[in-house]
Amino acid sequence: MASPAHALVLSFYSRFSGRIALSVGYGPGLVEIFPFVFEDLCGTPIGIIALAVMVQDDREVVHLYHLGAFIPGSGNGTKMLEELCREANRLCVAISLSPTPCPDGTPPLLDVKALDAWYRRFGFQGDAHLVREPVSSR
Repeated sequence: MASPAHALVLSFYSRFSGRIALSVGYGPGLVEIFPFVFEDLCGTPIGIIALAVMVQDDREVVHLYHLGAFIPGSGNGTKMLEELCREANRLCVAISLSPTPCPDGTPPLLDVKALDAWYRRFGFQGDAHLVREPVSSR
């Protein structure tokens, strides 16, 4: 049976057909990253998310390697992160990330400080490495 962290990653990865197989080394082990094209409720591709299950502080968490809307500033990044947080709450899984603007040759829509503040709106806490604990729906 899959752990809650694996169930979270697989719930998204199996829902969307647009995906790329990718593995990278991280620390002493090998972490498999699951990138996929995120679709809205109408099936329209709105962005890309890349997730991986990692062990941090002796527990499994889902690490968010990448979240990028195809149309920056459209609110689609918010939609994607809201859905990820909802599913993480449902499965009681923490999400971790390191907020870094994606270098694409153009000035980023959000600098590091603004990106950090954006993630904090969703409950992420920490210093350079942010973690969002699941929220009970009570």
